Amino acid sequence: MADLDTAVAAVVGRCLAVSPGEEVLVVVDPSTRSIGEALRDQARAVGGEAVLAIMDEREIDGNEPPGTIAAALAACDVFIAPTSRSLSHTVARKRVSEQGARGATMPGVTEDMLTRVMGSTGS
Repeated sequence: MADLDTAVAAVVGRCLAVSPGEEVLVVVDPSTRSIGEALRDQARAVGGEAVLAIMDEREIDGNEPPGTIAAALAACDVFIAPTSRSLSHTVARKRVSEQGARGATMPGVTEDMLTRVMGSTGS
């Protein structure tokens, strides 16, 4: 059975192709912190300048992140958002994508889910 390390390697390496020197922002809330830490560690391991930002869980999908998170998103090359609620349709996420950043939002993701879905794809 695949493990979380294999899954986060696939996200960081295959899906987002994080390169050395790229600024990577991982946005989490308290319930997804362990996934975020694993993603941040993997982004750092491949040479990214990786930052973990922890925010309070949003009330509903689509609620904007705090201004400090929005500013950090605007400054990154790659973003990964394993959060309880979706940031996919927020202005902050749309802006960073329009600026050319690569990213992945993963609302509602759990370690088990990420391991089952991405764990067998390799890195």
